[in-house]
Amino acid sequence: KQETTWADSDHNSITVFKSDTATIVLIGIHKNAELKEHTAIGNISVQVLDGEINFFAEQQTFALGKGQMITLEANIPHSVTALKESFFLLTLVINK
Repeated sequence: KQETTWADSDHNSITVFKSDTATIVLIGIHKNAELKEHTAIGNISVQVLDGEINFFAEQQTFALGKGQMITLEANIPHSVTALKESFFLLTLVINK
């Protein structure tokens, strides 16, 4: 929260681990901010550390709160909207 990027934009991310097959990213997102629809090149998991988000995938909405997690296979379009200021861990695993 101390970073200028957090104050100046609707979200911020910090990569906490990266290898050839896995990446873990801490993402913070302000209330009502959206990560627009996109896809991932590998399987992902999203674990909410604090706050509440709506995770949209395959024409469904999944409401996730602190401590909850969702997984998704590669190449499936998805998006995220924060219902309040939220922080989550995104884990990306690429099968090689």
